[in-house]
Amino acid sequence: MRAPSYLFAALVLLVGCGDAAVTDGREVAFTLAAESMSAGEGGPPVIVTRTGWTVTLEEAAVAIGPVYLLTEPPPSARRGRLLDWIVPRAWAHSGFEHFDGGEVRGEYLGRFVIDAVRPGLQAIAAARGLAGRVRSVNLELQPPAADAPSLRGHQAFVRGIAARGDETIPFEGGLDLPDAGAGRKVAGIPADVELDDGVTVVIELHPERWLAEADFSALPAPPGGDERRRIAPGTQPHDAWALGVRAYGTFTLRGERP
Repeated sequence: MRAPSYLFAALVLLVGCGDAAVTDGREVAFTLAAESMSAGEGGPPVIVTRTGWTVTLEEAAVAIGPVYLLTEPPPSARRGRLLDWIVPRAWAHSGFEHFDGGEVRGEYLGRFVIDAVRPGLQAIAAARGLAGRVRSVNLELQPPAADAPSLRGHQAFVRGIAARGDETIPFEGGLDLPDAGAGRKVAGIPADVELDDGVTVVIELHPERWLAEADFSALPAPPGGDERRRIAPGTQPHDAWALGVRAYGTFTLRGERP
């Protein structure tokens, strides 16, 4: 008698799971890298904010690290819709401050500065980990261990020109996140990467999220005739940036095989 097709499919699934269990957990060598997803080859990144500003980024950078690659998906991904399993997306990280993510498959305990206006991959480090599926990432936005000129003494720095209608506002500023609580943590970034020998794990930065809610007209005119306005603590763009640097979709993850 012919076995029903669904029994055959179940048998194939069990065999596949068995093979994965054999290879899962062996030590592997992989590469950790970063990429700014708004930086193209044709010049400075240009982004449009939800507040109607067109922003040209002349300089932009942020310090990240440590980074932890984890076995468990974030809570919302476990409860999410089918589409969320097909196309992973970043959630509002502030809701997952205590998310531990299960076992650690790989980690980077140093600090690295991502240049948000530089196109292409930016190598972080060669690392070793355990083979298997990475379902989420936790990372921190800690100050760099050494001096980083692109940050101007801050954890993040941005400089650019915002335009809306007839109004053009050159701006720059630095961001310093509080050391208390979870202010420097980004937890529960969804991922679907098979960690293995030779794989490059890419942390994708989406700097358009930083200033998505910023109203540049709220920046006070600088004294002394200087045209460039400062994004300083207490201004609306600074508050928007402090939220945006850890917000939904600011970081995503992908894996690349050689």
